[in-house]
Amino acid sequence: MKNLTKKILNLLVLVSIAYGCATINETIDPVLGTWNHHLENLPQGNPDGSFTISKEGNIYSGVFHGDFGDWELIDLVIEGNEVLGGYFTAQGYRIEMTGVFEGDTFTGQLDAGVRSFRMTAMRHIL
Repeated sequence: MKNLTKKILNLLVLVSIAYGCATINETIDPVLGTWNHHLENLPQGNPDGSFTISKEGNIYSGVFHGDFGDWELIDLVIEGNEVLGGYFTAQGYRIEMTGVFEGDTFTGQLDAGVRSFRMTAMRHIL
């Protein structure tokens, strides 16, 4: 009986170690967080601001933060490290966002009808 108890305890220890190692390798979604952005070629200049990407279950959501308020990103679609679509409405314009996350950088653009604006961003790190 003593030998069986020892084997069960050893098995439990091995299972605990294996489970702990498996959770160590969990990857954090590389697009989540707050990103400080810079826009280029807007009529009023080249403003800076931020956007935040979060995720609940399998659904991404985002908020674009600017000088004139916050705008929710609607129908945000992210696959892997790429923003395939999402938009917000500001000053009567539907503004589409696309781009690619690479590490702590983002390169993309905002499309407002016939005009496009280049956007670069860095992950905000406290």
